[in-house]
Amino acid sequence: MRRNARSYALFASASGVVTFVVWRRSELFFLQHYSANAEMAFYSIAFAVVTALTALPTALGDVVSPAVATLYGAGATERIQRGYGRGARLLVLVSLPVTAAALALGPETLKVIWGSDYSRAGDVFLILVAPLPLIPLINYARAFLTGIGLIRVPLMILAAAGVVNIGLDFLLVPRWDSIGAAVANVCAQLSAGLPVLVYSRRKVGPIQWETATLVRAAIVSALAGGVAWAAVWLVGGPGGLAVGLLAGSFAFVVLGALFRILTADDALWLDESVGGRLFRRWSRQWQGAEPAS
Repeated sequence: MRRNARSYALFASASGVVTFVVWRRSELFFLQHYSANAEMAFYSIAFAVVTALTALPTALGDVVSPAVATLYGAGATERIQRGYGRGARLLVLVSLPVTAAALALGPETLKVIWGSDYSRAGDVFLILVAPLPLIPLINYARAFLTGIGLIRVPLMILAAAGVVNIGLDFLLVPRWDSIGAAVANVCAQLSAGLPVLVYSRRKVGPIQWETATLVRAAIVSALAGGVAWAAVWLVGGPGGLAVGLLAGSFAFVVLGALFRILTADDALWLDESVGGRLFRRWSRQWQGAEPAS
C-alpha cells in the first residue's frame, strides 16, 4: 500500500511538472527567443483569458477524483459508468454556449480592455479557444482515470504530447510568432487529450451520449453566438458587448426551449442536484426526450 502511494505521488508530481513546464511555459520561451515583445504580449493576454475560461472545468477534477475513488473502492462500477456518462454530456452541454460566447465576444472584449493596439491578441484568442468544447471533457476524463488510480498511461501520453508541442514550437513560432504559438499549443492539447478520451472510454465502457440532443445544443449555441456577434459588429465597443451578451443569452434561452437541448433524465437530475425555481423552470422548458429506462 505504501509503495503504491509513493508511486502514485511520484507520477502525479511528474504530471504536474510536465503540465507546468511544457503547456504553460514552452510557447513563451520560444516567443522570447524568436519574436518581438509585442508577440509575447499578444499570446500572454489570449492565453490568460482562455485559462480563466477553463478554470472551472479544470477544478472539477478536484471534486471528481475523490468521488470516483470512493465508488471504485466500493465496487460500484455501474454507478461510475452512469455518472461518468451524465457528467460528460453535461460538460459538453455547458461548454458549447461558453465557446460560442467566447468566439463572438472575446476579440472585442480584448480590444476594449487592452486597446486597439492589441487587436492581434484577438486572433490568437480565437485559435486558443477553438478546442474549448473538448477541454472540459478531457480534464474530466483525466480526473476519472486519477480516481481509479490510472495515472501512468495519461502521464506517458502527456509526455509524448509535450514532445509534439516543443517540435511544433520549433516549426511554427519562428515563422508565425504568436499565431504559430497558439496553433502549436492547440495541436499539442489535442494530441494529449484525444488519446486520454479513448483510453478512458475503454476503462469506463459504453456510455449514452444522446448525440441528437448534443447536436441540437450545438446548433442553438451557434445561433445564439451568431446573434451576439451581430450585435457586437453593429454596435461595437462596450455597448456592443453588453447588447451582444444580453441578446445572445436571450436567444440561447428561447432557442434552447424550442430545440429541447436537455434529455428528461438529465433535466430531472439537474432539478434534484441544483434546484432553484428559476433553474427548474428553464430545465423543464429545455427538456426533450423521455428519461432513459
